[in-house]
This record gives sequence, C-alpha cells and structure tokens, in this order.
Amino acid sequence: MLTGLLLGGGFLYWLGLLRAQWLLVLTGAATLLVAMNLLAKAGGIDPFALPVIALAGLWAFALKQYPIRAWQIV
Repeated sequence: MLTGLLLGGGFLYWLGLLRAQWLLVLTGAATLLVAMNLLAKAGGIDPFALPVIALAGLWAFALKQYPIRAWQIV
C-alpha cells in the first residue's frame, strides 16, 4: 500500500496532475498509516481505528492549509 501511494503520487506529480504539497500529503499519509499499522500489530491501537485516525489527520492538515469558517463545513 505504501509503495502504491508513493509511486502513484510520484507519477501524478510527474504528469503535472498533482501539486508538490499534495505529494507531501500522500507521503505523510502513507507513512502515518504504516506507523499506525505497526502500532496496531504491537497491540497499541485497534486496527479498525486506523483509517479514522488517518482521515482526521488529513482533515486537520487541510484545515490548517485552507482555513474555512465553521458554517461552511455544514
């Protein structure tokens, strides 16, 4: 999965369809998923919570990069 994200993101960046900041987001998300998967295998986190935690992290990053008002979310 990590290899697919990195190769796919790199290919889209090479084609000019992906901006550099989103390539960093993909790389960070892939690294985060691998780290959380290792924690889950060690018994630290429920594996079903991994996608939720990763999406929450990406959402927080997106809100930091592109701040919006609370009423625009609803």
